[in-house]
Amino acid sequence: MLGENGDPHFRQKVLTKLTPTVLSLYKKLTPVELLEVSYLMEYQSAAILSTIAKWYAHDKDLPMEQFLELLLAVTTNGVQSELSKYRR
Repeated sequence: MLGENGDPHFRQKVLTKLTPTVLSLYKKLTPVELLEVSYLMEYQSAAILSTIAKWYAHDKDLPMEQFLELLLAVTTNGVQSELSKYRR
């Protein structure tokens, strides 16, 4: 995912460090709910890190500010909402 020089286990390393912190925000959840939250975190981290890897692989073809705004928008609003802006 991260190319020839990247760490293929990077996403897992990030999740391993981040998961306990995020799950600590959800102390009142049932075990099943915590499991669902862990899947949501996996989904989100995979999407973001894959998108960042693509941006790097394409020589940062969008200016950084524009790229970060796009990531924030899709994270906040969801993919469908952001894609709807391009329907003509």
